[in-house]
Amino acid sequence: MSLLMKLQGYLRSLRQYLATPKGAFDARDYLKAAGLMLLSMAALAFVVELFLGERVMKGIGIMGGTFDPIHMGHLLTAEYVRDAYGLEKVLFIPAANSPFKLEKKVESAEDRLAMTRLAVADNPHFEASDIEMRREGVSYTSDTIALLRARFGLDVPLYFITGADAINDLPAWHHPRELLELCHFIAATRQGTALDLPKLRAFFGALCDAHIHELATPELEISSTEIRARIRQGRSIRYMVPESVETYIRKEGLYRCVME
Repeated sequence: MSLLMKLQGYLRSLRQYLATPKGAFDARDYLKAAGLMLLSMAALAFVVELFLGERVMKGIGIMGGTFDPIHMGHLLTAEYVRDAYGLEKVLFIPAANSPFKLEKKVESAEDRLAMTRLAVADNPHFEASDIEMRREGVSYTSDTIALLRARFGLDVPLYFITGADAINDLPAWHHPRELLELCHFIAATRQGTALDLPKLRAFFGALCDAHIHELATPELEISSTEIRARIRQGRSIRYMVPESVETYIRKEGLYRCVME
């Protein structure tokens, strides 16, 4: 049933109710009438907003990766993009089996998801998702975006946040054209790293300029590789990861932890 049909039904019920004789002191009758009136007014306000274009569907940011471990650079980039694009929220999606790291040893999916949840817990616009953990096989971004598109519908813009170097390799991803049709890509660029637009335009055509965007983000030279190395060496990772993530690493003994 459409919103207009529901609204018409509410108004008919209200007219019928008001036209029926009531007892002068029947408080329940007045409460029922007031409830119907408020419901009708709320439905009318929603329809007016919908048809006047005032109800704007905000975009959803998506940040995928191994997150082994998640660090401050991920969080800063995501917040910078969320603020710049006015996104409703950013989903952090740890890859269960990244196609780019099938031959590399990573911590368990459960540990990486747990660290991601801890890292985003204090930001109401951030959310950790286990969508790839619940799917068997290789974690292809194209499959994940297809599931998210089905979940959020066609009216909600999806923005995949990653580095310019990763987007330059987008033609080599799984089903790249279908992927780019389903969502936008935001290249978080830093000094010294730029998009290879001639290459991307040659492969994607007009879709490149329509769905690939650049945003200069603050430089925060932190990498998961460096963090793992520092942990193995017994060195500090304070301020490189959230305190809750550092505590989890220490507690679970991740990365052959020898931290004091």
